[in-house]
Amino acid sequence: MAYVAEASEGALVPRLLGTYESELHPHLQAFAVAGLDAVVDVGCAEGYYAVGLARMMPKVTVHAYDIDEKARTACADLAAQNGVTDRVLIGGAFAPDGFEAFAGRRVLVMVDAEGAEVDILQPALSPALAGMNIIVETHDLYRRGALATMIERFSPTHEIARIDQQPKIFDMPDWLQKLPHLDQLLAVWEWRAQPTPWLVMTPKAP
Repeated sequence: MAYVAEASEGALVPRLLGTYESELHPHLQAFAVAGLDAVVDVGCAEGYYAVGLARMMPKVTVHAYDIDEKARTACADLAAQNGVTDRVLIGGAFAPDGFEAFAGRRVLVMVDAEGAEVDILQPALSPALAGMNIIVETHDLYRRGALATMIERFSPTHEIARIDQQPKIFDMPDWLQKLPHLDQLLAVWEWRAQPTPWLVMTPKAP
């Protein structure tokens, strides 16, 4: 994937190396193989997932949302660089009942909203969420109890797997292998002040 020169949020180098949130890779691959109609990416930033998943799943339309205008502009730029502008639809704020527009479709919802996941993912306001696959990054750092709240809300309808950040093991490019160990560690640091576990949630069988 061609990439923009600056990340709108978070570390750029792990994105370029392909190690960024690599713990999610097996789950994203599984959803891609299972077949989806759409991806709803709330908190898309410059489009790492919005554009990446559009490339990964050529038949899927990605609906990308971010409240930051600069992030939306960067996401549009990234989509254009990678030839997926027609399948990455970019919007601003996303209302908690907005998932109803995707009811009945095979959807992957991705939410990374720095604590606002508590406001966005409300099954009581959007019952369609019960049938959707969801990956949410939880931010107790910014919203105390966010992790527990997500588990409580979705346990009745979803199988929930907690995914924690792991050490990065990957094939280093030659230029990185030549650098000191500290530089190698910093290259894959994702700028997390404390753990921000992901929840991968799939609808329970009827």
